[in-house]
Order: sequence, then C-alpha cells, then structure tokens
Amino acid sequence: MTRPLRARGWAAAGRRAVAGALLLTGVAAAAPAVAAEPHYRCDRLDAQAELSGEEDDVLSQGRDGWFFRAENTDLDEFFVLDSESLSAMARLGAALRDRGTRLLLMPVPTRALVAYDQMDAGVPVQGRYARRDALAEYRATVKGFRSAGLEVVDLDPEMIRARIGPAFYLKRDLHWTPQGAKLTAEIAAADIDRLLGAQAAEGRARFVTREVRTEPMTGRLQTMINQYCDDPVPAQELAVFQTTREGGDGGPSGDAEQALFGDAGGGPQVVLAGTSFSATPTFNFPGFLSEALGRSVLDYSISAGGLATSLLSYLETSDFDRDPPQVLLWEFLAYHAFAEDAVAFRQMIGAAQGTCTGTDRLVAESRVEVTGAGEVVTVPADAPSVVGQAGYLALEIPDRTVRRFTVEIEYADRDADIVTIDQAPPYASSSRFFLEFSGDFSAPVRAVRVRGLPDDRALAIGASICRARQGAS
Repeated sequence: MTRPLRARGWAAAGRRAVAGALLLTGVAAAAPAVAAEPHYRCDRLDAQAELSGEEDDVLSQGRDGWFFRAENTDLDEFFVLDSESLSAMARLGAALRDRGTRLLLMPVPTRALVAYDQMDAGVPVQGRYARRDALAEYRATVKGFRSAGLEVVDLDPEMIRARIGPAFYLKRDLHWTPQGAKLTAEIAAADIDRLLGAQAAEGRARFVTREVRTEPMTGRLQTMINQYCDDPVPAQELAVFQTTREGGDGGPSGDAEQALFGDAGGGPQVVLAGTSFSATPTFNFPGFLSEALGRSVLDYSISAGGLATSLLSYLETSDFDRDPPQVLLWEFLAYHAFAEDAVAFRQMIGAAQGTCTGTDRLVAESRVEVTGAGEVVTVPADAPSVVGQAGYLALEIPDRTVRRFTVEIEYADRDADIVTIDQAPPYASSSRFFLEFSGDFSAPVRAVRVRGLPDDRALAIGASICRARQGAS
C-alpha cells in the first residue's frame, strides 16, 4: 500500500556514523595515527564502463583506499546554473516568502573538491580533473543563487578542508561522514538562526548526541568496488550515533523518536527537505541539526530522489498548506543539472502557493468526471485573464494511486502547452497537484484538459485556476 509522506524522527536506534580522527563533540582531539590503506589490485576497473553501462558510477581508485566516481558526479568540474532555472528558484523563494517561509538552499560540494589530495594524478580520469576550475564553478553557483535574492548555506570546500579535511566524506561511498554531517549542521544552524532573528531564542531545548555502537558501512559503491577488484576491499567501520532531547517524555534512554520529536516547547518551525544525505539514518544529519539549533527539525527528505522529489512531495502536503514553516532547508548536490527539472520547478512554484480561495481563485473549483480520454476545465468568458506565470493550476485527485497523467493547457491563440506530471516513487503519494502556467506563452489560458488517467476509468477530480501570489508572478 502506498502511504502519504510523513515527517520522520531521527533519533531512532540504527544510526550509523564514520569513525574518524575527530571526535563528534565539536572539540578536536588527538587521535592515534592510522596507517594508510594499501593500493588495492583492481585491474578490472578499466573495463567497468563497458561492463556496467552506467557512466555515473564508473569508478577509479585514488590514494589511501579512496575511490571516485565518474567525471559527471564526484569529478564534475561544471555546475551549470542556467538563467531559466535560476529564475524559477527565485520565483519559488518569493512564493514561499509570501507564505511566511524563508527558503534556505544548501548545495553540497563534490567529493573531489573536498578530498582532492586523496586523488591519484597517475589515473587518467583523476589526472584530468581541474580542481581550480571546479572550485570557481562551485563558488559562482553560490554567488548566482545569492544574486537572485536566495539564501544559501555556503559549504565552501576550502573552509571544509580547513575544518576537518577529507573526513567530510566517506572513502568508498558517495555520502558524507557523520563528521561532515555534524559540521554541515553547525554551519546551517547559524544561517537558520540568522533568518529567525529574535525568534531563534524561542522554545529552545537541549539535544544530545551519543555513540551507541559500530558497524561496517556496506553500500552500493562498496559492493561495486569488490566486483571489480581482485583484492578484497573492506568496508569502513562506522560509529552509530543517536540524538535525543533531554527532558523529553522518552528521555535520553527512552523511546528515541519521542525523545527527539516530542514536545520541544514551541518556537519557530524548521523543516528539512533533502536527498539521501539527509534521509539516511546512518549520517544523523537531522539529529545533529536539532542539536545545533536546540529545536526539533521536521525531516521530509527522500533517498534516491534527485533535486526536486523531497521538496515537491513536502510542498504538496496539507501539512505545508495548513502550517508553513518559518525556515525550509533544501539540501541538494551542487552538480545537479537544474535544467532537467523545469517541469518540477513549475510544480513546486504552484505547490508553494497552495490552494486558492476567494478572489485568488480565478476559475471556481469544478468537480469533473475525468476519463482516460480527458475532460476540459474551460475558462469562462467573464473570468479574469490568465497570462503566463500570473496563474497556476491546482488539482485534487482523491485516488492516491494516480501518479502519472498529462495536462494540456490551451491558449486563446490556439497554441498549447502539454505537460506530463509523473510522480511515481520515490515521490510520496499525494492527492494534490499543482502546475505553474508557462511564461513562454503570451496569449491567455482558455482551457485545461487532464488526460491519461489509469485504466480509462472515470475519476472525479477537483480543478481550480488560481491567481499567482505577488512574489511568484
């Protein structure tokens, strides 16, 4: 059965973390010297591109047991932030501000930017890596976000290296270590407190993180490495951490989720939407963030979802529509190709504005019986003109098994915009869908048709055409 999205508590047992040279208390401590790992015999790495067919996961071995993925992931030198995507992000931020929510972007730098001294210049793909160019690209991306009026957590790779070095990342996995997660949480918390201003002191509680056990980190890349290496490559040993709220109903030794996400005493609400970096209990990022902030963090992150999955899934919830948070932290990977998510941006901008009522509802909600052939919601002749991004479509489809359909928007000049809505897993199931009208069309919207619902069965849906909030248009 498909379940709707719920925020998760992040103190449950089962946390994993990477043991490293720095203790996760925020205080640097002397650690015994650790011998460098040997260079593993992995002759079959040269043939893996042909064998796997997955360019993003092609691996090469670096130094001291490090492995790096292909040029368009770990070794990416270009962070392409096109003008249309930047404009969409700015509209999204403005739409959220209009709801009382401050959007805080957190682009995570690549592994090679942080751990470049663990690369082997004798390996062709690593020897070609131009770190200076990649660093300039990352910084230009952060600057581009800020130039559009967006707030950004700046995880500058040089700052990270000065603080904890390559221990920010795992050696044989794409994710950060708990050291990296903790450092990031501390940096993000300072930005969140800055956005909250005087409210930052309201409703604070004390959260404590403790190590509870150790276990090996065995992820997909670790498995791939051992498929291509003749020498057995051991998994890194991880320390498992647990964050709890002191004085909660569960207490530090009681029910962990209740202890972290019980009544934290009010204060401003902070929501996290991110990738597997935030969603994976192993790294305890939401727990570290709660500890650094002194308040509960509601986590809606989703693994294996790319840029938009978790944020769109959250914005479509009634939780957001009824009670928007004061701060929404959006974690994503800096190398993401933003232009690939043009439709997702249109959905997020619509969802950020939410359901419309009163004079903002330009075309009153109509309950229409939609079949696979499609039904039309027509804009009445006396309705206000809806042109470009000045309006958006809001749909309510009670059947949560409906995850894919097509929206056809017809304009007064007979031009049409055909958009496929595809929210198959890992998107959370939803009964609400939104779509910003495109700015590429200058004529007013005349009609909207919904097509392609499953099994050609009749399905009652609610449809409204809404006026864009001032900041989003």
